[in-house]
Amino acid sequence: MITFTRVLWKEFRAQSHVWLALTIGILLLQFLITSVMLLSESRIGNDHVQAMLAVTIVVGVCHSAASCAILFAGEREDETALFLRTFPIPRASLLGGKLTYVVLSGLAMLAVGIAMALTIAALNGSGTGPLLPNAGIIARSLIGAAAWGLLFSLLLDRVINALGFAIIAEFATVAVTGNLFGDGARDVAYWTIVLAVLGLDLGLAARWAAGANFSLSETLSNRTAGRAARRSRWLGLLQRLAARGMPASRATGALLWRELRSIVPFLLGFSLLGFLTVVVGMRWEGGIPFNGLFFYLIPIACGFMAGGSDQGRHTYRFLTDRGVSPYRIWTVKIATWLLAGIALTALFALVDAVANGRPDPYGRRTLNLLAEIRQNIQAPGSEPPPPGESPSVESRVLQRHFIASTWMLLFVVGQLAAFWHQKPVVGAAVGVGLSFLVSAWQFTLVAGDVPLPLASWPLVAAGLAATAYMSPQWLLEDRSWRAFGRRAAWIALPVVAVLLAARTYRIATVAVSRPTQIAWEGVKLPAGWLIDLRSPVLRELLAIDAQQALRTTGQEPLRHTVLSMVLAFREAAKSLREAGELDREWTAIRDMLAEIRRHSELVENWMEWNQCVNQTQFVLMMARDWATDPRQTDERLARAIADIRGENEILTPLPMLQNRYIRWRQFLDGQDISGSSMGEFQLSTTLMAMGIASGEIERTRRLMETITVGEMEAVRELIDLSRSGRLADDQFQRYWTAAATWSSMRRAMAEPLDLYRKMQTTILLPPDLRWGGMALIVPVKSHVRYVSRLGRYVLLTFFPQQARCHLASVRGTEITLRLRRHALRHGTFPDTLDALVKDGSGAVPSDPFSDTDFLYYPAGFPLRFDINEAAGIPSGPDRERSIPAGQPLLLSVGPGDARVLHDREVGDDHLEAVPRETPLRTGFLLGDAFGELDKPDTERVRFLILD
Repeated sequence: MITFTRVLWKEFRAQSHVWLALTIGILLLQFLITSVMLLSESRIGNDHVQAMLAVTIVVGVCHSAASCAILFAGEREDETALFLRTFPIPRASLLGGKLTYVVLSGLAMLAVGIAMALTIAALNGSGTGPLLPNAGIIARSLIGAAAWGLLFSLLLDRVINALGFAIIAEFATVAVTGNLFGDGARDVAYWTIVLAVLGLDLGLAARWAAGANFSLSETLSNRTAGRAARRSRWLGLLQRLAARGMPASRATGALLWRELRSIVPFLLGFSLLGFLTVVVGMRWEGGIPFNGLFFYLIPIACGFMAGGSDQGRHTYRFLTDRGVSPYRIWTVKIATWLLAGIALTALFALVDAVANGRPDPYGRRTLNLLAEIRQNIQAPGSEPPPPGESPSVESRVLQRHFIASTWMLLFVVGQLAAFWHQKPVVGAAVGVGLSFLVSAWQFTLVAGDVPLPLASWPLVAAGLAATAYMSPQWLLEDRSWRAFGRRAAWIALPVVAVLLAARTYRIATVAVSRPTQIAWEGVKLPAGWLIDLRSPVLRELLAIDAQQALRTTGQEPLRHTVLSMVLAFREAAKSLREAGELDREWTAIRDMLAEIRRHSELVENWMEWNQCVNQTQFVLMMARDWATDPRQTDERLARAIADIRGENEILTPLPMLQNRYIRWRQFLDGQDISGSSMGEFQLSTTLMAMGIASGEIERTRRLMETITVGEMEAVRELIDLSRSGRLADDQFQRYWTAAATWSSMRRAMAEPLDLYRKMQTTILLPPDLRWGGMALIVPVKSHVRYVSRLGRYVLLTFFPQQARCHLASVRGTEITLRLRRHALRHGTFPDTLDALVKDGSGAVPSDPFSDTDFLYYPAGFPLRFDINEAAGIPSGPDRERSIPAGQPLLLSVGPGDARVLHDREVGDDHLEAVPRETPLRTGFLLGDAFGELDKPDTERVRFLILD
């Protein structure tokens, strides 16, 4: 018993680092899965728990193969097999101790992984479902990997070779039995092969314990003479070639020959393993993208083999004793393994492209990693190209940098792991773990619009320099604390420096405008074009140094979201309504509007400002619903009307406008402000916002004229789009059919662009900050609709339209409250809005979209609209809503100027021409689309903004 426990303890000392590395890998992968799921869905579900369990099983299979490969090949590799046989250990104790360690360590690893997955699931309150839904497949994989690992551990001298061939054999067994046999005979064939291998393992292991040696190199010793003769011929040829050069050249040639002898078997084995893995992944239920995994592992494996190929055998001592320069050894290793990795990657890319060009026999396709990169990695401001088309030039450059820099970083990580750890298995595990950080770093740079040459290639250069510096210490086996500190410094300092450089670059370039597609023609305005400002804040801003202002206001945009507060407000308002506390409910509504306004002044990008505007619409809808409560009083409604009138001004994102104003001053001073991904969109919105805020209407209009002259350059590519058939709209085709040349396109676009220029500059006419009376004065609506469909090819009117929607909602809410107050006083709603003036509550505000009164229908009329049209969802019967006649309606014409469609086409676009018995069909943008729409509510005024 004592002998058995000592053998068990000996195996624990020899393989504990493998168990620890793989267990840490399981925990890291489970942590990664948990982080991703919590960020995307905020809750761990049953599928996520099953994914964590699957990770545990896969790594457990790898441990089973690795542990069995170390049992006997590790004894030969460390030259301890003969020493172990000299002890009086019974065969049963020796073999039992080794095999018992494999079983116990495997069960311990599975227990840790499963316990962690279940703990994470319990902490998140999610179910686990069936714990092991494929227990039979799991047991089969564990036993099969162990059987092949034992066999090749008994036959081969090196652990890494035994592990590689064991994995290849297991995949080959699965592939052969899965493709050649039917469902009923598949398991029988697999278990027949595995049990036969296990029987062979036990017989060979018993003979190994008795002193026999089954190394293939010795088993095939009868071929030694022929092989020696062939080797002598190759050696003679090498000596004749080497004798013609200098001693340094001869040393380099010998090193190259030595590396090539390791590279060729590696390439053959890795290629075979990769092809078998891809085949198995394609046949697996649902398809497993093993080809993408091998693209990921190729640079790590090649970088690791550049140093790890000598770690197990300690053959670097031979090189040191011969006086070979460490830097020459490093150069030869880097050059040979780098070229081998590039060749292997190119081969896999070619096979991957061919394999993914047609479906497999099961009708599935495997993941084409390079195609996924081309589709998802796009330059800032660019969109993924349609199938069959190439991405933009900027996107292609970014994709090449991404692939090359990621490949080189993974190669460097693999080599650093090999140099850092003397044990090959631990080094490989560390390299794979660090590779996840490399991937996260690369995707973060792309998402943050940080140039890869600035942040990735310096890390590659620093990593190569670190391996070159560590190569003498590696050859001399320097394990002192000083050497450890130097290694850590060579890795940590470049990473910190690059992080600081990337952050500094990102801060300096945020919110920068880059007019890439605009031809700046005409006379540029002088630097002091906004010198006589009307806004005190902007006048004070002129006195601030531009660089100082950028350091304070040009930082990363913060997410000032009000969504969570609005959701909490909704629950609070509901509780107050149920408790009958209408005064407190209105106080909550008023405070919520003030809080949203405060947040709108803190945002630093248009997306967050737009969210504030949208949430204001929701709160105003709650205010209109509050007014319809039958418990309302005249005094309470009067206070609410006074509060709403105080909201009749546009939400102003002042810090964002200040920051962009600084950028515009730099541009007008002739400074380079390139680097933004917003482009022409910021040109339009910034100019309009700053022109209105400052009151410099005439000078802003002249600059807008300059911009719109260059817009025709931005739509040049529409000719090619129309010829390719991607412009399916009939109106597009009519405009571009005759546009065969650039000159004819300019003539075809002259009228629409002139109208669009007038539309843009007309918005700037009123010099007030309340956006009163800002109508789009465009006589030909078809041209406006045509130009608005150009989308990203022309400037949009996002800021003015959202501002008018906000004002329309505020003013519509005020009128709704006044109508409700009139109904409380007189018992019925008024016939016209003029009756509200006679009540002494002041003038009725106008519709900001038409600069006229809102459309008011006290008796209503049949109205049908698509509730999702504004969100871009296709229309359909299941999405249409209707409001029958008999309910009061308050309508704003909206940005489409009341462009309506009826069941039968009519020639007039005015609501007054609509027959009352004909249902009106229109788009719905904002308003009161809640409650029971099919039943007329005579106590409620429905307010809608049409589209």
